[in-house]
Amino acid sequence: MAPFLPPECLQEIFINLVDDIPTLNSIIFVNKTWFENGIQILWRKPFSYDNDWNNLYKIIPIYLSFLSKETKDKLEIHETSLSIKPSKDYISFIRELDLYNLIMQLCEWMVKSKYINTIPRILIENENDGLELICQEITEKISLKRTMNIIKEIMMIISKNSKINHLEITMGNMDSVVFDYLDYEYFSDIFNSIPSNWFKKISNLEYDGQYLLQKFTDHAINIDTLSFGFHTFIPDFIPSISSLISVQKNLVNLELYLGYYDNEISKINILEIISTLTKTCVNSLKSLSLASGGDAIVQNVKELEMLSQCNHLERLHLRNIEFTMFNQDNFLIEFSSLISLELFDVRMISQYSEDYLVKLIEQIMKNSKLINLDLEPFIGDKYFTLVEFIPRYCSNLIELTLKINDSYENIMITILSILPFLNKLRILRITEDWGGIQLDGEEYINQLSLTLPKQLQFFNVTGLLFSDEYLKPFLEKCCLNLKQVIILLKNYDDKHEQIIKSFSLERKKVIKDIFVSTDHRPEITINWR
Repeated sequence: MAPFLPPECLQEIFINLVDDIPTLNSIIFVNKTWFENGIQILWRKPFSYDNDWNNLYKIIPIYLSFLSKETKDKLEIHETSLSIKPSKDYISFIRELDLYNLIMQLCEWMVKSKYINTIPRILIENENDGLELICQEITEKISLKRTMNIIKEIMMIISKNSKINHLEITMGNMDSVVFDYLDYEYFSDIFNSIPSNWFKKISNLEYDGQYLLQKFTDHAINIDTLSFGFHTFIPDFIPSISSLISVQKNLVNLELYLGYYDNEISKINILEIISTLTKTCVNSLKSLSLASGGDAIVQNVKELEMLSQCNHLERLHLRNIEFTMFNQDNFLIEFSSLISLELFDVRMISQYSEDYLVKLIEQIMKNSKLINLDLEPFIGDKYFTLVEFIPRYCSNLIELTLKINDSYENIMITILSILPFLNKLRILRITEDWGGIQLDGEEYINQLSLTLPKQLQFFNVTGLLFSDEYLKPFLEKCCLNLKQVIILLKNYDDKHEQIIKSFSLERKKVIKDIFVSTDHRPEITINWR
């Protein structure tokens, strides 16, 4: 007999299994109470990217069965291709929706069910890049319009009957592909037909596209987590993002990723976004991530000073950022609530660029409460100075990422000796040489192993290169209490895997998985339960 638990407790337990579909499928057969609560979690995000594609082909007809008979007749959907309408309103259980996956899966279902003869090949499988968006010529406009019609109807019933709070629209190039062959009004009609109050329920928005920002700005005012990922250049995207931010009542997390290059605009200025944040989110913003995979994002140091007015900011992650200074004025930057700082490929353009960047980072470290620190700025010989700040300002770190070279042994030992709470340590190469740094990994780790914190559970040491013979001694010295280790070897074959398995068996550590990346030198990731 299944144990009795109040529905609230069951919901709290089952929500932690939201990505474990097999377990959820088993839970719903325990008894009626478990079914009533488990089924809501099972159907919480049915169009998840991680869902099994074969399973999704079964899900689509279930949702189509909720369409009215008039709508089915209009769309020429035959009842024989659908499931019997279920007794439960599965649509009302949806809380997270990935629009891109929904559209792709509907398209695939329509071809398999012979609903349309051909499908717009917006998505194809590329041997090198996996699933990749390709702009190909679409000749069958009729098929495309029928596709858009059915998408519109599905979106209508979802918007009317669900309580979506997490909406993901990672459209990439797909919206521009569609607009090449259909009028903008036709495609946007899908969203214009959605009741505006549906947008007001959205609290988590992940967006990669270009034609729906105004719709969100007009109606979605309760977003607390906002993530933008632009992979193509969009005119006026900075003002559009700023407008959306400005209407939010309680924006807590903002993530902005720009993954494109533009020959005419080599730098991306985000002053308007920073200014908007300091005006409208000064008391709510807790996390800010700015990153570019293409052209650098430019920030004046004064903008960072403005940002420090957000007195509840706990997480600041910057990637491919250029700070500018046009004079030698002093600056005062104090993030008093900051607990997580990540700086990757951050640099400064000024007469004394490295010295000023060191001063800037020192101020942030000095006036914060960091427990997570990732230092990978573009700073040359001054990097060692930054490393020396850690024992001075960051004794409560739980996670630490550093790059090292031959001269860092003593300072690393000093750092580890004052970090008793360190749970995650990443030691990376200071150069881009995939051969590893010119450092005796065995000798270096022998010294570090004496000071590794007892709380350490995750250890990435790919900044050191180990010989094949040192794998077993390394496991014995450093991995007894670890849940994960990532190491770099000169070679890897079956004998190394056997060494890992033998060590785990002897030390009663259950291996979860072993992953080997052989793009350059073998990089081995070992996960224990």
